[in-house]
Amino acid sequence: ETPAAAAEGAAFVFACTGNDDALREICTGTEGALEAMREGSVFVDHTTVSATVTRELSGPAATRGVAFLDAPVS
Repeated sequence: ETPAAAAEGAAFVFACTGNDDALREICTGTEGALEAMREGSVFVDHTTVSATVTRELSGPAATRGVAFLDAPVS
């Protein structure tokens, strides 16, 4: 399966990956979670990533009407 398949139809998607690149891979592209999420849904990122990546991914999420919540676990 793909991140898109896992996220399809979900109101909330939670992710906790190992680093910036892994989060990018999960979120973006035609098989990324953001592509499959519907308007009004929420992506919650528990990864401790850089603020740059959070800003980078929140843009495409907002374009799709998806809220991107940065909630790192330490």
